[in-house]
Amino acid sequence: MSTDTTLGRRLFRRAGDIARRAGDTSVVVSATPSLNTVRFYQRRGYEPMAEPFAELLVREPEDIHMQKSL
Repeated sequence: MSTDTTLGRRLFRRAGDIARRAGDTSVVVSATPSLNTVRFYQRRGYEPMAEPFAELLVREPEDIHMQKSL
């Protein structure tokens, strides 16, 4: 396993821990709509949102919006 992959996993885990402590029940990402990007997030438990947040859609209308329950 590469260091980048290990670091990425640690960062995602840490972000989830921070969100949980803040009382959040999910995490949302707005990302480039490429197949590689979607697969990257899906491997980490994220799923495409049925309806993206309006404020994200206005800022980045081309992005894919994905969410993960904590």
